[in-house]
Amino acid sequence: MLPINNGDTSPCSNISSNCVIWQGPDIPCIGLCHGDTVSDVIAKLAEKLCELLDQTTTAEPDLTGLDLLCTLPNGQTAPDTIAETIQLIVDYVCDISKTPDYVLPTINLPACLYYTPEGSVDQVTALPLDEYAELLATEICDILSTISVIQANILDHESRLVILENCVLPCASGPADQSVLSDCLFPGVSTTHSDMILALEEAHCNLENAVGSPALISLAINTSNCITGSTSVLSGTGTYGSLSDWVATPSTLSHAVQNAWVVICDMYDAIQTIQANCCPGACDSIIYAFTASLNKTNDGVPTGVTAVFTSSSVPATYNDCTGSSTLTVTDGNGASTTTTFSIASLQSSASGLFVSLSGLYLYDGFTLVADFCTTDGVNTCSETVTTTVSSEIPCPSSMTQTASTTSIDVTFNNWIGNTAIYVVKATDVSTGIVVDSNTITTPGIAVFTQLTGLTASTTYLISIEVSIGGRTRICDFPSNITTGEPAVTTNYYVRSCSSPGDMIVVGYSSGTLTIGQAVLLSFDNGTDCWEIVSTTTNPSTTTVLYAFTDCTSCGSACLSYTIQSNDVNNDGDVNYTDCNGNAASQAVVGITNFTICSQEYPFFNGVSGAANITLIGPCV
Repeated sequence: MLPINNGDTSPCSNISSNCVIWQGPDIPCIGLCHGDTVSDVIAKLAEKLCELLDQTTTAEPDLTGLDLLCTLPNGQTAPDTIAETIQLIVDYVCDISKTPDYVLPTINLPACLYYTPEGSVDQVTALPLDEYAELLATEICDILSTISVIQANILDHESRLVILENCVLPCASGPADQSVLSDCLFPGVSTTHSDMILALEEAHCNLENAVGSPALISLAINTSNCITGSTSVLSGTGTYGSLSDWVATPSTLSHAVQNAWVVICDMYDAIQTIQANCCPGACDSIIYAFTASLNKTNDGVPTGVTAVFTSSSVPATYNDCTGSSTLTVTDGNGASTTTTFSIASLQSSASGLFVSLSGLYLYDGFTLVADFCTTDGVNTCSETVTTTVSSEIPCPSSMTQTASTTSIDVTFNNWIGNTAIYVVKATDVSTGIVVDSNTITTPGIAVFTQLTGLTASTTYLISIEVSIGGRTRICDFPSNITTGEPAVTTNYYVRSCSSPGDMIVVGYSSGTLTIGQAVLLSFDNGTDCWEIVSTTTNPSTTTVLYAFTDCTSCGSACLSYTIQSNDVNNDGDVNYTDCNGNAASQAVVGITNFTICSQEYPFFNGVSGAANITLIGPCV
């Protein structure tokens, strides 16, 4: 082992660096290899560090390509070192900064350009050269603007002088006969004063000959005293003096003419009234009129309108015009149907004219327009008479409501088609809150729905909102309905009457059952009879639909079932055994609802779920 100079090795053992091996990778740049001793590693690192120090302390960048331009004095060789180059640039900059600043000369202003700055009392009489030039530029611009205005005024004055010269000149020794322009007597022609005066005199004389002299005009004005302001008007009540256009004291021809027109208009209105009322016209004896009523089914569905024309009166000498009269019925959407009829015939018909409403919207009223036309071969008389007939969506028929403890069953008949939408709601009367609602689309004729989640012993208002064709009507049941008291449920063990085996627990809340009685259960839709075995406190798994005296009476019972079809596209048949023990079948087509009596649970052979079968109870 090599000697170690360190005198204190505590707490480590002394070991030579030549005995420690470099286990790292080769490092080519310093000549270090895997397996060298630590002494070799440290020595090679120290050598490389010394080389770097020597290089950085003596480095001089290459200045080749550097162009010193104006910083290098003429004839002087460019320096070789970076220090000499930087010093040359510093000297150049220092020389530039020693050059004194140039000061612009101050120039005296001419007296016409003296001015006093705003906010100062001293007058400015001299300015530096740059401010002097700016002041001159401003003054020159002002002068140019003034010259432009002066030039425009000169041109205007020149035009006016020409007009004046044309009106006054040429000057002559005697008075000149000037020309004038006339818009009336000589349109567009320049005429001398003398000709104009002669023309005016002639026109004045012609006007006086036509209208009359002032004396004659005054006489004519005063002659109108046969009708004064106190004279009664002919076409109404009051006097002429009460009319706003009447001149109480006419003094001019215009006043007289104005009063004359007031009288003429009054006479015209009076004559019109005489013509309209004094003598009957050819059509005055004809009366065109009719009444209309809505025809509906027993369930309130409109089918047509009937128009009765017995209030019309057409003389026997008159017949309908070619094409007859027409009656147009228009629904609330603007669709219409038109029918021709003979008023000459129907005026004596108590049954009137029936018009079908097929193709029209039935539940928003109708407008009926009758275009009458009759003729006697000489005179043609016509008139249009309009009336309306109201119509609304009918409320469902056969509405029933049946309450249990927490639900209400609602049934009704739908006669307005499967495009109707029904929303059945249960509203708590005490709070006004809708507790449950069901929406029924594409309904059949018989509709059933159940409102659930209700509270026992609570009064509800059941309403049906009917919508069709964009219109809606709300139909309330005539009386409120109250849910039942909370039922007391007793649980029983039961076993199948047909194949006794394991027992199940059922709940019954409509009274008390005795051992040996038989019941139909909800879990199998009443398809089997179950015998009461005993009571129990165990929880029930199903409920009782209907109770019988014993298994025999249950098995032979003929029960009533409601068949409700829910799918218009999936028809089928319901197969069952009637009360006489005979096999029977009834077709289920489209959306429908009907009731059957069967000794066995019915079977629907159509698509599963397309029809619901509900047990009601024994057939009556």
